[in-house]
Amino acid sequence: MGNTTKWGSSLVAVLVVFALFGGFFVPNAQASIVSLQVTSPNGSELLGGGTGTVTWTSTGGVSGDLIDIALVDDVLHSAVVIAPNIAFDASPYAWVGLPSVPNGSNYRVQIFKAGTSVPYDMSDGVFAIDNTPPTILSVTTHDDNGDGNVDRATVVFSEPVIELSFNSGVNFSIGGIPAAGISFGTPNDDRFDLLFLPQVPGTGAKTLVYTPGSGHDLATPGNLLAAVSVPATDAAASVFLSAKTKTTTTIEATFSEDIDGTTVNGSGNEFTVAGHIVSAAAEHIADDGRVVLTVDTMGTGETPSVTFTNIDNFRDPTGNQALSPQIRTTTDGIAPTLLAVNIHSNNANTAFAKVGNTITVFFTSSEAIMTPSVIIAGSPATGVANVGNA
Repeated sequence: MGNTTKWGSSLVAVLVVFALFGGFFVPNAQASIVSLQVTSPNGSELLGGGTGTVTWTSTGGVSGDLIDIALVDDVLHSAVVIAPNIAFDASPYAWVGLPSVPNGSNYRVQIFKAGTSVPYDMSDGVFAIDNTPPTILSVTTHDDNGDGNVDRATVVFSEPVIELSFNSGVNFSIGGIPAAGISFGTPNDDRFDLLFLPQVPGTGAKTLVYTPGSGHDLATPGNLLAAVSVPATDAAASVFLSAKTKTTTTIEATFSEDIDGTTVNGSGNEFTVAGHIVSAAAEHIADDGRVVLTVDTMGTGETPSVTFTNIDNFRDPTGNQALSPQIRTTTDGIAPTLLAVNIHSNNANTAFAKVGNTITVFFTSSEAIMTPSVIIAGSPATGVANVGNA
């Protein structure tokens, strides 16, 4: 009797998994999958920006067993088949249609018996899809060491991004100078600083340029930042860079950027020139960061020091106050002049010369000069020498 029960049970099991066809029992391949479990996406993931990956594990199954993969909206309770008639053992599946899926945060993947509504398994939790590329909302330039050049730019994005995906910032540039690195506080938030070395000359208005690279948001595989040029907000103060004598009564003070001309005090009281009195100051007509100082008469070779002290709201067009106090030594921009010229010959009458005579010229300049080239009546002079200013 025990043997009869055992066979009877076996017979029932066989009848369940076989179908009668043409008078014979044939295997039903769909029924051979014992279990199937979704492993990814399985809840809390953020997908988007490219081909996704769906993975699962299974037990049982034979060649020819097929499944359908569906995307389920957990709120709308709707499902769309994204991969019909897939081999049961085709995990991982490349989900090339991911970029066309609407953004949402309540998705699950569900796997069915192919061509039926009989489910095998579903993601344990909901995941999100984001197919919107990040954009740059703002750029702000800084001069941290106060040398009159941009050394840092803060970039703010429309959403969190993965800093390391931007490859040290080499695809960003200002004025043709690429960023040399990235600095950030909170990892993978919506902003980071670009570091520039060499620095970007000047502290005036800049434009940040991004050429297409690998930088992307938090989605997997990621929405790439597109090529873009963004005008930057200037947060760098203007810096007194240099001074140069232009005439015996004027000096040009050059700053690291354009100056708000209305904030230049016309009395010149924000500038002092060693050994001289400043009587006026005005923005240069070129509107390029130069301020023209009027002083009492200087010698042509003088290079006095100039001190700038911001005491009267001296600022750039953005409103950044100029750094002060700052001292610069002028460079000489005034050509020397001839103070006295004497000429004579070795003729009996030294005021005249004839062929064969030697002519000597002696002149004094307003400052020390290099050995000059002297031409008399088209003939180069020989034996030219100078002593000091003579």
